[in-house]
Amino acid sequence: MGVNVSVYRIKDLSNQAKKFKIETNAKQLFMTGIVIIFRDCCVVVVEGGPKQQKKYRRLMMHRIKWEEDIVRTYDDTVDNKEEANSCKLVWEGKAPKRSFGEIKFRQFPMEK
Repeated sequence: MGVNVSVYRIKDLSNQAKKFKIETNAKQLFMTGIVIIFRDCCVVVVEGGPKQQKKYRRLMMHRIKWEEDIVRTYDDTVDNKEEANSCKLVWEGKAPKRSFGEIKFRQFPMEK
């Protein structure tokens, strides 16, 4: 039957309270996945059933107030800019089987 997969992109995930909400809700909904943390772009990949995905989508898009955080964008050519944090649903689809175990956070300091 497969499993539903969603991919979210967040500008900045340095706020510990928001990390806790992402992890706790995924565990409570029995979802699997990974959170990749990079300085300018964080990616959240979650796997679960259709009802779980619906509840998690509501959390990510509406219940968490991303706009409260101000993000500094680092650019070599222009001075640092400050803008509001945001979360976007990048992709949603089905996979034949689960690829991840319990939700984990991975931090990558370099692009490689």
